Amino acid sequence: MKSLTSRVLTLGATGALAVAIFSGCSLVQGAVDCATVGETMSKIASNVGGDEKTLKKYTKELRDEAKNIEDADLKKSAEDFADEAESVNAGLNGDLQGGAETEADKLQGSADKFLEKCNAL
Repeated sequence: MKSLTSRVLTLGATGALAVAIFSGCSLVQGAVDCATVGETMSKIASNVGGDEKTLKKYTKELRDEAKNIEDADLKKSAEDFADEAESVNAGLNGDLQGGAETEADKLQGSADKFLEKCNAL
């Protein structure tokens, strides 16, 4: 669990996810959806493992933003990220029996898929 917590904290605290999201989105001309959703994804990554109420607020915000995304794959990718973040948070807060490490990998995978979708636009 210590390594998972370190990975999640590193993901958020160092801003690695934020840098990756904005780098990927900056390559896409007119990708307002990527930039908007990317900012919210950074907030989510920074709050995974923290206060559940705050995380739920940001995942709701992400889902609301995703409703306005025209590209179906990008929309699904953003929604998947919100789902994975809540799942990882549940694991870190003891709601999952094991499997939290796998969930953290899924969260990173969701972020990677989002970046791929942004770069493909």
